[in-house]
Parts: sequence; C-alpha cells; structure tokens
Amino acid sequence: MANWNIDMLTAIYARARDSANLINTQTTKNADETEDDWKNRIKTNWEHLELIKTYKQIDDSTTSVWVDKRKDESNNDIEWDWTAVDAAITKGKSVQA
Repeated sequence: MANWNIDMLTAIYARARDSANLINTQTTKNADETEDDWKNRIKTNWEHLELIKTYKQIDDSTTSVWVDKRKDESNNDIEWDWTAVDAAITKGKSVQA
C-alpha cells in the first residue's frame, strides 16, 4: 500500500488549521448552545488535532507523516508549522479544566 500523498496531507493539514482557528477564536459559547455543548465542541476539535499529529506512514507505522521532507507540485519544500495547532490544543484543554 502506498504512503500518504501530498494532496491528502495538505487537505488534512488545512482542516487541522481550521480546527485550531476555531479553538483560538471561539472563546465563549454561541448564543444558541449550552456551556457543555460549547466545551464539547472545543474538546472534539482539540482531540481531532491530537489525533492528526499522530498519523504515521502506511508502509512504516512508526514514522510520522509530518516529518518527511515533502515537495509541492512546484518542487518547493513543504514545512508543516504546528505552532498554532499546539497552542490550540493547550487552549482547548484549558476550557475543559
């Protein structure tokens, strides 16, 4: 079986950034949700982020998909910046405390 391709990883990374953005910007519940619903929504997102960061190569279940040197279609190096995601995980967990 083949490993993850760049299109798959780029899409997953974009969704991770979306989840991080949600956590980092939605600091209070929406008017139409309970406090518990809001906390659960935030929890679902930070758990999703933690899971994404654990993805491994299909052919090698010990190597992260995020550490490989990857190239985009223009042969430029791709670097995955997890700073905002890590901050969102920490912030999301603090909502649960």
